[in-house]
Amino acid sequence: MTGIIDDADPSANVPSYSQSARESPSQFGTARVQFDFDDDEDLHGTSIDLLAPLSDQSNTLLFAQLGGRRRDSRNTANLGAGARLFTHGWMLGVNSFIENDFTGTNRRISLGAELWTRYLKLSSNLYSRVNNWSSSPDFDDADDRPAFGYDMRGDAYLPFYPQLGARMVFEKYYGDGVALFDKNKQLESPRALIVGVNYTPIPLLTLALEQRVGSGDQSEDRITLQINYRLGLSWREQFNPQGVDSLRALDVSRYDVVERNGDMVLDYRR
Repeated sequence: MTGIIDDADPSANVPSYSQSARESPSQFGTARVQFDFDDDEDLHGTSIDLLAPLSDQSNTLLFAQLGGRRRDSRNTANLGAGARLFTHGWMLGVNSFIENDFTGTNRRISLGAELWTRYLKLSSNLYSRVNNWSSSPDFDDADDRPAFGYDMRGDAYLPFYPQLGARMVFEKYYGDGVALFDKNKQLESPRALIVGVNYTPIPLLTLALEQRVGSGDQSEDRITLQINYRLGLSWREQFNPQGVDSLRALDVSRYDVVERNGDMVLDYRR
């Protein structure tokens, strides 16, 4: 596959891992499995996402993304599609998702935008419900529905040590009884800020530590283990520590999954 970055862009001179990712005819997307642990080291949530190209040109990428997750005893499926445009060392993307809560009867849609370059990813998502109130499986005397909300996200990596990164997320949801942290902590139109650091020793694995603080003096710590398998690349390349810097180049990260909250935030009433 032809490179997409201008000659003046530093990502044009990347290690062999990036060249393999660009040139491999079997390079066809990314699968990400994530395990979330709380500060007691108990498993708090799991998810799996798969991004697959539908049309892959040097300056444009059309893709579909399928995901599933379990959190707070809820099973949710996510299906989306998007487009990414690459020009002058930057990527501009848009995407849309529809989501189904299999534990309850909730549906949600979202619209997202992305702006990426080497060592930096910015994105924002708007979430909107499809259905109105329905009987909640979480409580005997309550109804629930998806909450309106949005988030803004930023991921940055050190150019001189690309294994180390930082993340910041601001999120806000609207409603009288929104469970932003968990279903037993319901607040009116809460907001939260997430800050964290992450470490990627090899392309296959990322370990992240995050703290989330929000309305009502709520807070939680989270440890996240991600397995990012780039479909079509050899296991040797996935385990090569020298390939981490190439992950930050757009010709490899173009296949990264969309950064968004795939867990459905709910609004409750009694």
